[in-house]
Amino acid sequence: MRIKNVGYQIFRPFLKIFVILFMCPKTIHKERIPKKGGIILAGNHLTKLDPIIVGNTTPRSLHFLSKKELLDIPTYGCYNLHGSLLPKYRGASPIQQSLINGDKVTGMSLMEMTKGMDEGDVFDIEAIEIEENDNNSSLFIKMADAAKTLILRDADKLVSGQLTRTKQDENLVTYCHMIKPEQEHIDFNLTATQILGWIKALSDVPGAYLYIEEIKYKIFKASIFSFDVTHEVGQIVKADKNGLVIQCREGQLSILEIQKEGKKRMDYKSFL
Repeated sequence: MRIKNVGYQIFRPFLKIFVILFMCPKTIHKERIPKKGGIILAGNHLTKLDPIIVGNTTPRSLHFLSKKELLDIPTYGCYNLHGSLLPKYRGASPIQQSLINGDKVTGMSLMEMTKGMDEGDVFDIEAIEIEENDNNSSLFIKMADAAKTLILRDADKLVSGQLTRTKQDENLVTYCHMIKPEQEHIDFNLTATQILGWIKALSDVPGAYLYIEEIKYKIFKASIFSFDVTHEVGQIVKADKNGLVIQCREGQLSILEIQKEGKKRMDYKSFL
């Protein structure tokens, strides 16, 4: 059976991937379900959708799609494209978590949807190298490419039963939660390496931030300046044309791109 239609789009400004593979009559139309969730394909003939594949839409929409009465509709099942190499990072923020933890490799998993969160069998994965300059935005783009690769490689095999399913090893399961607004505030009691991971995970949107003299500054890019501890935690070590460096609990962080509240984003040399 051949694929009749594939929907594939990256939504800005948050670069959320949303993929739907479906086999259904042309009478199916787009509508928003739920209103505050990601866009899904549905219509008057929802019961004729065969199969459905979704990828990295909002948690609210995935909750809607994971209801048993919907999972049981398609003849060939419901499948998800999850932004990690399962069973690592089940949950709401797998892409950000890989950056926070300084992983070198991540990937996209094609999995069966079940009532349990990201617990379904895995059919295929596409590994992705995390490069030194990657952040949340660039990694989302890589994930979109990986999702497209999986769809084109596996869709026909999936519906014809040619793909082998692999159960997730419950002993290797890790979880990641939705990032809360208060976690966007940089905590200099972390190490320089940990803070760098958070900055990457929050760039370009929403952006990690700090306060200097009660003024909010967003930090979009940084690097490890040294692993020395020569000043109090959170103190500016130096601020000149050679660098804007802040002391962390372990190590010092060099700020490369910064944005003062109400101003434009700029490199540290323009800022100083």
